[in-house]
Amino acid sequence: MSLLTDTPNVIVYHNDLLPLSTTFIRTQVGALASFHAGFAGLLPSHGPSLDLNLSFGPILLTKDHGLRSRVVRWIYKRTGYLGGRFYESLSAHNPALIHAHFALDGVFALRIANELNIPLITTLHGFDVTVRDDVFAKSIEGRIYLHNRERLWQECSKFFCSCDYIKQRAEALGFPREKLETLYSGHDFAKFSIAPSVRNKNLILFVGRLIEKKGCSYLIRAAALAMKECPDLELAIIGEGPLSEELKTLAKELKVNCRFLGNLAQPTPGNTVFDWMSKARVFCMPSVTAENGDTEGQPAVFVEAHALGLPAVSFQTAGIGEVVLHGETGLLAPEKNTVELAAALVRLLRDDKLWNKFSDRAPEWVRERFDIRKLNNQLEKAYSEVIQRPHSA
Repeated sequence: MSLLTDTPNVIVYHNDLLPLSTTFIRTQVGALASFHAGFAGLLPSHGPSLDLNLSFGPILLTKDHGLRSRVVRWIYKRTGYLGGRFYESLSAHNPALIHAHFALDGVFALRIANELNIPLITTLHGFDVTVRDDVFAKSIEGRIYLHNRERLWQECSKFFCSCDYIKQRAEALGFPREKLETLYSGHDFAKFSIAPSVRNKNLILFVGRLIEKKGCSYLIRAAALAMKECPDLELAIIGEGPLSEELKTLAKELKVNCRFLGNLAQPTPGNTVFDWMSKARVFCMPSVTAENGDTEGQPAVFVEAHALGLPAVSFQTAGIGEVVLHGETGLLAPEKNTVELAAALVRLLRDDKLWNKFSDRAPEWVRERFDIRKLNNQLEKAYSEVIQRPHSA
């Protein structure tokens, strides 16, 4: 049933609703002040997913992962057919706009926008403008994206970019410059409090999916080097992924004191990601450019660490330098330079004066740039401007 209110409704679109790795989407949508929002997508997320308790929805093309649903999705992806009831359910909420996250999802959201005759905004986050075209061409979704990319450029009203680096990459790829605008992922800092807990002066924390671009193998190798000067070094890794066993083997071979904690999807009291950030000495996720070209945008986890007074060490790659201020809130080494990464870790493990300087500055900095209220003001202003423009499918 549609909401009977003067507040406009917005459809927030992601093909699968909604994996744990996309917390930043739920945070942004949950903080909307002048719009009602509901989620739409093609299928529920595989594995652990985020709670989507919003104004309406989620509205799904298919509600499970069975054979019949897979066939329906395959036909819909290839042809656009079998979407009638899906469109009817969306139309019932009288949406004023649809906002897709990631360019590959944007081409499917464009079908909805045209069917309902509403404008589309798409946020570009990272891999969608950095992965090589030949890699996209290996999947059905990727081929559909490549086939419709120029149409997306022409018909999408605006593209938000997760950081300036992604904006530059999008423009170089061919996205229209006049439609590109940087919008960082915001955070509700009322949920962050720096607890007076005693930090473990030897503990380095990693939080992220265990995939190539997150660079966990570089951290393990750097930790092995750093142990020559800091023999009591400890490494805690939060996350899961296809490289999990390979990384466990590497840590064992290099004799790194390392704990793999899983994704903490259902943590026990005192064992949340924020708890670990509150007791660690250094946060390190040394992201790299993957072999297929995939890079980070602006990883939210660095903002979270800084908000809790935790300095960071990483590589100077992608958009990381837009959140970690080298020499002010952390230290950045040249990409894939394990020796310099290890030296940066040692500095922050041993230099209390430097650590205190970074720890004091980090929360101030992220509150200046990444406050959800400020950023959602920018978002909602763009929503209003796009809705007010003349639009026809």
